[in-house]
Amino acid sequence: PDDCRALNGLYGNAFLLPPFHANDRVSAQSGVGGYALYHGNLGIGENHQAAMFLVQEVAPLTTTPIVIAGNGAQAELKKAIRAQPNASLAEGISTEQIHQMIAEAQVNLMPTFQATGMKLKLINVLFGGRHVLANPAMVMGTGLESLCSIADTPEQFAESLAELMPEPLRTREIERRERILAEMLSNRMNAKTLYREVFPARVSSTIAS
Repeated sequence: PDDCRALNGLYGNAFLLPPFHANDRVSAQSGVGGYALYHGNLGIGENHQAAMFLVQEVAPLTTTPIVIAGNGAQAELKKAIRAQPNASLAEGISTEQIHQMIAEAQVNLMPTFQATGMKLKLINVLFGGRHVLANPAMVMGTGLESLCSIADTPEQFAESLAELMPEPLRTREIERRERILAEMLSNRMNAKTLYREVFPARVSSTIAS
């Protein structure tokens, strides 16, 4: 949204299009899972930083099992995980296995230290996972804040985990997600918006005929 406003101020012809993604429907499972999950390409600096934050700063404050899933983990992260009894690393796993872990986790952890707009991993866990615990930088400007629990400090992450781990994801919350995500992140609506904004003359001609 900030980029859109800036470009409109300069040129006056920008519009905001939410990301296209691979999810057709909300598949989140009701009930309770047994662990909190962070996933991503761990060879990327941003993801490494987020995983280190969870292992070194959040994990010591909670008894919740925290699973870090992804490939490319650096030696620093592996060492930190070995030193933390309730942290573990799942590596060498396929995309299908990641999706299964997202679905089975009780809480999907979504910290980031780069507020660079809406991230596909946030979209994926909202469609496919139970509770989502994010920091402000992850949800800033996305419009998805109401679907996530928000924490910033390690203490807040630990407190939120204590609240969310025993709390089932209820059917009414899944239905609420379905309504909001259908309004905000529908691939079909995005395609219509893109067509209307890029080819307005053709759209007008189609309507007229």
